[in-house]
Amino acid sequence: MQEQRGKRMVRALLEEVAEVKQKVPFIGYQMLDIITSGMYDDPLMIYREYIQNAVDSIDIAVQEGELHSGEGRISILISGLNRSVSIEDNGGGLPEANAKRVLLDLGCSPKDRSIQRGFRGIGRLGGLAYCDLLRFETRSSDEKKVTIVEWDKKCLDDLLKQMNRKTSLVDIINNITRIFTRKATEKDPQHFFHVQMENVQKFHSDKLMNTKMIREYLSQVAPVPYDSSKFSFAERLHKYFSVISGYKGYNITINGERILRPYSNRIQISDGVTDEIGDIECFEFTTTDGKPLALGWYAKTNFKASLPSQVTMRGIRVRHGNLEVGDEYFLSPFFKERRFATWNIGEIQLYDHKIKPNARRDG
Repeated sequence: MQEQRGKRMVRALLEEVAEVKQKVPFIGYQMLDIITSGMYDDPLMIYREYIQNAVDSIDIAVQEGELHSGEGRISILISGLNRSVSIEDNGGGLPEANAKRVLLDLGCSPKDRSIQRGFRGIGRLGGLAYCDLLRFETRSSDEKKVTIVEWDKKCLDDLLKQMNRKTSLVDIINNITRIFTRKATEKDPQHFFHVQMENVQKFHSDKLMNTKMIREYLSQVAPVPYDSSKFSFAERLHKYFSVISGYKGYNITINGERILRPYSNRIQISDGVTDEIGDIECFEFTTTDGKPLALGWYAKTNFKASLPSQVTMRGIRVRHGNLEVGDEYFLSPFFKERRFATWNIGEIQLYDHKIKPNARRDG
């Protein structure tokens, strides 16, 4: 009797396991909220994500001979009147055959994670949390059409009022996206990628429309060059870091004004109190077998005080692919007190691409 009961239990368990193996995992629509509004704690981070994708595209265009080194450009246009944000690059763009897969799939980036900065396939949707319509337009070389993919946030909000928790992510995406093409005109570049955010909503003091805040933020986090007119060590550091794969400075503008790193020889601590960078010290981190992990530098100053927030170059900044990871307090756990992190000025550029930042680039 016990033997038969044991066989029945084993049979039932095997049937249950077989049934589980045949099931397709269900992915709920809440995942979309996680990778948009739930991903970033500062709306300005979406600019970093779109720039990250743009510089990767420019690098590919240079490798494939579509651009010469130094010809890449990224243009950001902010229109307060229209409540719109436009970010366009002259990288290789996407061919029509691939655009739908790349711009609709989630977590399925075609990028090479060993050499490119972005590879998770989710950052491009960051803007969806802050506008009514997110539009991507792209064209690759020799194509006569421009491919357009739209994500409709207003439609999403309306659907969420009717949906239950069993609504799948795929069903939601199919309902809020549109993909179509138009004939390229003479005004369209031969290859490009364009992000358009329409009817940008007001969040956090309207940061996303504040050109001064955006410029200041991107001067710290984006892969832009040093300002050699203000920082006498610019050329020396450029040569020092040039051995790192992925270390480049790109031509990024906001409403026509070029963005540069905030470093300068003169440090304005407060009214009547100044300091200066008299020299810099370069250093290197290596593995136990002598291979390079990172290169860095720090400023030699008179250390008169903790640098206030208006000194935007304060802190030892950590960068990967010349994009900042975290902020000026990123290395604060290694100081006796958190405030000591802002007595210093400098950078650490990661050399080894096996070291990867997390999805939010804050750790």
